Amino acid sequence: MNSLRYPLYLVTIAVALSLSLGTAQGLPLERPDGPKVKNHARLRAAMAITKKHADRIMKVRGVVATATGLAPDGEPVVKVFTSRAGIAGIPRNVDGFAVKVRVSGRLYALSHIPPDSSPEGPWTRPVPIGVSTGHPRITAGTLGVRVTDGLGVFALSNNHVYADVNNAGIGDNVLQPGTFDEGINPADVIGTLSDFEPIQFCLFSPFCLGLVTNQIDAAIAATSTAQVGTATPPDGYGTPNAALHAAYGNQTVLGDENLNLLLGEPVQKYGRTTALTSGTVDGINATVDVCYDPACTLVGRFVDQLVISPGTFSDGGDSGSLVVSQNGNHPVGLLFAGSATNTIANRIDVVLNRFGVTIDDGGGLTPITDVATQAISVPSVPVVAQPTTVTVTVRNVGNQPVGNFDVTLTDNGVLLSSQTVPGLGLGESADVIFPWLPSTEGAHTLHAVHQVADDSNSGNNESSTTVTVLGQPLAGP
Repeated sequence: MNSLRYPLYLVTIAVALSLSLGTAQGLPLERPDGPKVKNHARLRAAMAITKKHADRIMKVRGVVATATGLAPDGEPVVKVFTSRAGIAGIPRNVDGFAVKVRVSGRLYALSHIPPDSSPEGPWTRPVPIGVSTGHPRITAGTLGVRVTDGLGVFALSNNHVYADVNNAGIGDNVLQPGTFDEGINPADVIGTLSDFEPIQFCLFSPFCLGLVTNQIDAAIAATSTAQVGTATPPDGYGTPNAALHAAYGNQTVLGDENLNLLLGEPVQKYGRTTALTSGTVDGINATVDVCYDPACTLVGRFVDQLVISPGTFSDGGDSGSLVVSQNGNHPVGLLFAGSATNTIANRIDVVLNRFGVTIDDGGGLTPITDVATQAISVPSVPVVAQPTTVTVTVRNVGNQPVGNFDVTLTDNGVLLSSQTVPGLGLGESADVIFPWLPSTEGAHTLHAVHQVADDSNSGNNESSTTVTVLGQPLAGP
């Protein structure tokens, strides 16, 4: 599901609950009409036991995954998945829970966009969520959802979509559509990279020893309501609910969740490649080993993941899609990887808490126009009757783009001049250059103020600094 530049990467999944491998491997898909949880306390105990023993079991050569799953009668069991039959050294039970061994083979996930996929062109601004996007150096992923910190708005996707697997710089452009879909930088810019969670890679690839783990593959790009909307295209599920799935409890607090409520949950997503699809959460508390290059030399272990089936839920280019419940569009996860039988998603509560944002459904953002006059600087020691310049730095710190406005500069209360700034986008700054010919020596107070209409914060509209003007240049050495 990843939009890396590599042709494909391997996903080896060590799942800590209900990994569905499909009937081809002899295991039933755990659908809502499949096994039901009979005892939630015992299921939680099985999850803890599986997590406790996962690293030890996976050290057995040929073991590719572990999972806490459900037997047909609803009893929790520890599942161990192997690359071939006849693997020795696997225990028959662990701490009172039966171990069920299944031959699964290795699990692969496409990282490239399917060759028969038609390019997706640019959408009219504001673009919907669920469409093609990406850093200029990657092919294309999916714009998951618009989020907000209460002041600004951001586009949410994966690290490998917006931050080029840790290789991008803050402030880099993000495009809609992505370059695979003929997106052009900078003509198709919808925002700039604001933050991302670095992916930590295993020290001894391709074998992760549990020493370094990740929880999310995620990044946000600063944007505006004029660039990114809140709903999917018309053939999608519409606008995601600002309230997360009930399993997450208080969405601003980590630790009060009851993830058992997600098991068997019918979900849906809208993505760049497969558009609207539906599936079921088959696993929670999953541990996933993801290779980020063809040779599997960059392996990241992800913990506390969600597992979704069937395999048709997603495909290459869908990375970054928001996964929501079919009942109420409550956000569940951020899609980032998968295989022919499963899709892997980060827990959405962990993602949102990392960036200090919430889902923006279009009703919670108060428009704020706020330009700050941040600094006044003079490049050298000014001298009477010698031309110099004064630089005034202004920055848009609100959540709305700003059109043309003037900045004026005075010297000891006397107007020097006024300059026009040709607008500022979200987070943008500008250096306004004023020519200055000091006429007297001594202290000079330079005062700058902007004239932005409807600015909501008068406390940062102006700035002052005092410089000393010399009567003659300083003597050389």
